[in-house]
Amino acid sequence: MADPFYSVITKTQYKQATPRGAKQLKGLLGYLQFRSDLAEGQRLPRNARRWEDQGLGTNLKDIYARCVALQSKHVVAFTQVIAPNPDCMALIDPSQYQQFVSELTERTMDRFYEARDLPTPDYAYIFHRRETEDAEAPGRNNPHAHVIVAGSYVDSLSGEQHALYMNKSAKRQEDHLALLWESAQQEMDLLMEHYVGLDWPERVQHLIAAREQALQAQQDQAIATKLMEWNAQLAALTRQTDVSEPDVWGQRTDDHTLLRGWVVTYPEADDRQSIRLCWQPDDPLSEHDDIVEPLIDDVAPEQAAQLRQELLQVIDQYPEHRLEMLYAIANSWNLQLEQSQPLEQSQPTPPSLERDNDGPSHGGFSDLSLW
Repeated sequence: MADPFYSVITKTQYKQATPRGAKQLKGLLGYLQFRSDLAEGQRLPRNARRWEDQGLGTNLKDIYARCVALQSKHVVAFTQVIAPNPDCMALIDPSQYQQFVSELTERTMDRFYEARDLPTPDYAYIFHRRETEDAEAPGRNNPHAHVIVAGSYVDSLSGEQHALYMNKSAKRQEDHLALLWESAQQEMDLLMEHYVGLDWPERVQHLIAAREQALQAQQDQAIATKLMEWNAQLAALTRQTDVSEPDVWGQRTDDHTLLRGWVVTYPEADDRQSIRLCWQPDDPLSEHDDIVEPLIDDVAPEQAAQLRQELLQVIDQYPEHRLEMLYAIANSWNLQLEQSQPLEQSQPTPPSLERDNDGPSHGGFSDLSLW
């Protein structure tokens, strides 16, 4: 089932009616008024951006003083955000963003308090615009409004001041946070019909589908590039892919997974090569990774190819002890190479069928056993 589509989101918090809460409110007002979200090189007007006054004032000082005067026992002010979905705003002319968000904010507030059968309290809001920073679709226009609401309201009939509450209580069957969002969603849908047309939901879904298709294409390209890198690494191995039988067999000691092993030459730095034993699970559906085990390091390419052939010829003579012979010869030749001695072609004595529990001395792979 597809995720539900929300044309707008809302958020509500409050500042406590305490000295600390009042200080936090003043800091927030200053941040909202002077925060720069303009393009580089542009400047805010001298008096910063203007608040839209709906009873609290048009500047930081007046709004703060009014909130303190109207604070309830517990709340000095409520802070809210009303943010249209960036995919919806992509269908709106950017020159109309502020007008659109202003209409959405004021209509949402009226609908919300009308649904609660309350007079709309004093509030002020300020328009901001930013770009989204999500990983999937960054850089989308995200205009929104920050709303400051007084902690109380005045009854127009009695003139009495009453505390304003934003409750979420199953016991009282109240969820004012959900009601605010529902009010914003209804007004957002109506405004989209007015600004874009009745087909705006289909146009938004088309926009999302196109973006997801482009994102999928990018992911597919990244996967294809990674596969090409892996194939290039595999191509560096001289083993032919049409070899049906491995050079040796092995088995993991932890879960007894059967392994196929090939003796291969592998390019190294400075035009040198090494001889390695490449283990792969016999079962193509196995979750185990391949294991590449070094046998002989740092030899010339011609010598590497010759040594590989000689290794294979020797172990072919001992079909019941192929892996033991492979390790024994590789250990012997490594020792001679370390001592800068010419390699002797003498073959070690085939090992006994009885082996110690530590497995082969070469390579040190504790998760492999011979088979």
